[in-house]
Amino acid sequence: MLKLKNQKGFTLIEFILVVSLLGILSLSFLSDFSFDRLHLSNAEEKLIADIDYAKKRAMTTGVVHGVNFNPSQNSYSVFESSLGNTLPSPYQSNQSMFIDYDTDERFQGVSLLNVFTGFGDAIYFDAQGRLTDSDGVPFSAGATVTLQGAGTTIVLNINELGGVQSS
Repeated sequence: MLKLKNQKGFTLIEFILVVSLLGILSLSFLSDFSFDRLHLSNAEEKLIADIDYAKKRAMTTGVVHGVNFNPSQNSYSVFESSLGNTLPSPYQSNQSMFIDYDTDERFQGVSLLNVFTGFGDAIYFDAQGRLTDSDGVPFSAGATVTLQGAGTTIVLNINELGGVQSS
């Protein structure tokens, strides 16, 4: 019988044991990963992008644009004031710029808690990109929008020049 001396390597049992341990460690890591935080981050980024889109559309068209928030329905929409309806999405054909946090899987578990503008649940931007009231009068107080998810609250502050910061 041929005996191999000083053979180096792993046995099949050792290999299976290592792979099993790696699988168990991977599962425990993934169970700690919270998709709720990812959904909240997605909602924050999308809302900031949509507010910026409304501002830029107002500046390029010279027509007041805005975002209408509906906290009781957990949704918002981007609109052009002269049309009075929700804009079509520039990102996806046959879609509107209406976001419903309850039905959109990207934002599962996210809530639109409240909106403070001082003049209702909408923000408006004029042709200079400034935050205005519904009559087009520049609004110097700014506005806030509060999102919540995964036990975390994010407040978006919109200043009078239309800039958005989250805290």
